[in-house]
Amino acid sequence: IQVTWTVTDEESAVTSMTGCDAQSVTVDTNGVTFECEATSAGGTRSESVTVKRDATAPTITADLDGTLVNGWYNTDVDVTWTVSDNLSGIASTTCEDNTVTTDGDPLNQSCSATDQAGNTASGSTDDFKRDATDPVVTYTGNAGSYDVADAVAITCTATDNLSLIASSTCADQLGDAYTFGLGTTAFSASAVDNAGNSSSASGSFNVTPSLDGLCTLVQRFVSHNGTANSLCAKVRSAAKAKNDKTHDNVMGAFINEVQAQAGKKIEAAHADGLILIARALIG
Repeated sequence: IQVTWTVTDEESAVTSMTGCDAQSVTVDTNGVTFECEATSAGGTRSESVTVKRDATAPTITADLDGTLVNGWYNTDVDVTWTVSDNLSGIASTTCEDNTVTTDGDPLNQSCSATDQAGNTASGSTDDFKRDATDPVVTYTGNAGSYDVADAVAITCTATDNLSLIASSTCADQLGDAYTFGLGTTAFSASAVDNAGNSSSASGSFNVTPSLDGLCTLVQRFVSHNGTANSLCAKVRSAAKAKNDKTHDNVMGAFINEVQAQAGKKIEAAHADGLILIARALIG
């Protein structure tokens, strides 16, 4: 800012001037006063002027508040703005405190401000990430009920669309149904994503014995044709039994033969499984 003075007297010459030299204002100030005094034959007169200078833009800062885990917010994020101007003051601003409730990567907020001197500034948050959504644990392929000779193929998956899975106890349920034991098998799994969100899922299935399934397992376990045929013949006889007593007697003979061949023509572990199923079929 250049401050210059014009001093005139139409009737007599100016004899002296004080403070009337040109001045420059090169720094911001909330008010500096300049005074010029002049004297002529007509007397002495002074004038003054006060100059304010603000050539500095406002300052804008942002503060984020929320629960932060591994660089991810897993709650709503409160965004608070501080807008200031040390001289002329703020005339207008678009900086309003708000709360971010949506997930995303990256997220950011921005605003602007203008001071009374017309200087403008813009501000923004650093990029931040929010994932407040729990991961998903899913079991697929569960038939619910299986015969002892069926195959169980239940798969477990843990997914997360943003921060991704950090840890999971997800495990597939795979194998021959009889290996899970008779009755109900329950299973569950949990998962945690990188933002600290967690979820779990559970399920169950039931394994039931049947004469057809027992014969299928005999044929699967027993490589000796004669023994396999003998055992399956007993199973078929049990299926055709006219009453429970006959059925149970035949199944008892089946168990006796399996016990006799355990460790010989039938592996011990397989023999134990066949006996367990046969006993379950005895009323």
